[in-house]
Amino acid sequence: TRTAGRYPDKEALVDGTRRLTYRELEEAVNALAHGLINRGYTRGDSLALMSGNSLEFLVVYYACAKAGVIVVPISLVWRTHEISYVLGHSRAKGVVVEAQLFESLELALAENPAVEAIVAPGLAGPELPEELGPRLIPTAQPATGPPHTAPERARGAHAPQPAM
Repeated sequence: TRTAGRYPDKEALVDGTRRLTYRELEEAVNALAHGLINRGYTRGDSLALMSGNSLEFLVVYYACAKAGVIVVPISLVWRTHEISYVLGHSRAKGVVVEAQLFESLELALAENPAVEAIVAPGLAGPELPEELGPRLIPTAQPATGPPHTAPERARGAHAPQPAM
């Protein structure tokens, strides 16, 4: 946020031929953070993230930090039972997944029906059949600033949880 204010037009991220300035990065992060909050995510909720190294990975990661949502990275090499375990153990409310990786996540989602699948917008990949039910994170109207939960971040994220 500070850097975006000081150097809004300087290049912040490069992913192949795609580039984001600090202003564009801040706008994308704030819009996604607001989208998560509008979707019902609150400080301390867990959101799994299954993505390769990309601009979108960083936008999701930073948006979660601004919204106070705990990011639970999912390795691209994990098998279904490992993904299922992490989704359940972390009490993930949802998982952001690249469209092209959704198929490898389906069985783990079936074992964790309370976990919402959110297909990451802006990533190349096959169009998913509507009956699978993944939803895009709504793009919030242009955010005028960081989400209201930003100052608190994920305080208490390591507090003991009741037994499952």
